[in-house]
Amino acid sequence: MRSRVSGWMVAVMVAMVPTAVMAGDPFVGKELYRQQCGQCHGLDGRPGLPQTPDFTRKSDPRNGLLRTDTVLVNRIRQGGVSCPSFRGVLDDLQILDVISYLRSMRR
Repeated sequence: MRSRVSGWMVAVMVAMVPTAVMAGDPFVGKELYRQQCGQCHGLDGRPGLPQTPDFTRKSDPRNGLLRTDTVLVNRIRQGGVSCPSFRGVLDDLQILDVISYLRSMRR
């Protein structure tokens, strides 16, 4: 079982090291992605809705996967134009799990 650090501790760590790469668990992230993200972003990373990032194109800067973990955690937490905020739905470590899964998906 993996220990969890409180959200405020992650926020402090993220704020102190803005370019840090934080490890997430891609196996946990896969299930969270399927539950929370798959309907719009596609279970395989191919979007189901227009104007939704295509995560199958890892090197495409428009999908955001080349951004730092800090930027991505904040983006997912806040939501976007058509993407809801996940604040209160996923904690920061769960968001890091999803990011880790997205970066580990095989194409």
